[in-house]
Amino acid sequence: MSCFIGIDEAGWGPVLGPLVLAGVKLKESSLKRLKKLGVKDSKLFGNGEQAREKRRKLRKKILPYLICSSVKIISAGELDKDNTIDLEIRHIAEILKELNWEKANCIICGMLGTLKKEKFISRISRLLKLRGIRKNLFSSNLRYEKKADKNHLPVSAASILAKVTRDEEIEKLCSKLGEEYVSGYPNSNTATFLKRYCQKYHCLPPQIRKTRNWAPLQRIIKKLYLK
Repeated sequence: MSCFIGIDEAGWGPVLGPLVLAGVKLKESSLKRLKKLGVKDSKLFGNGEQAREKRRKLRKKILPYLICSSVKIISAGELDKDNTIDLEIRHIAEILKELNWEKANCIICGMLGTLKKEKFISRISRLLKLRGIRKNLFSSNLRYEKKADKNHLPVSAASILAKVTRDEEIEKLCSKLGEEYVSGYPNSNTATFLKRYCQKYHCLPPQIRKTRNWAPLQRIIKKLYLK
């Protein structure tokens, strides 16, 4: 029976909260089930509370059709200290190992920024110590594509697991801070949240990505630093 692995992330662009990577492994026969469930790229559900609830319910329905899955959470602190693609590569290697990639006929992964397929294969191979036949097997079974989350159901399923996990992490953070839910993406709601928090506590909130090049955030950091 053919097996597929799909890998995707959620939270590349925000200034608040973690980046989450997820991998799923499933049988080819489960793809029709996922399609009937309405599995699609997590971003296509939109934003807001209703979208979060739809994704949460769908994750619960997806899980029984998976052979296994793996989710990795990369904190804002880690993202500030290291290169994002370097962190993703390391965690993807861990996911592939946990999902026993050699037993999958097809591995589908969304493209990481502008990183080319050859570089991706080389770096993953180094981390997993792949040489000769094993490296050739990985290379021949890999599909590394832009918009993989929109075009391939295994990656769509992984995107939902990643997005729901990130939503839950943000919900916990906002609850801990006594704030209403804010996505953490660069928008007016996030800017208002940051301004209000910093005016009240005279510091940045937890899980803020200090090195993110977003003007409202950098203005707040500069103002706090100059005081």
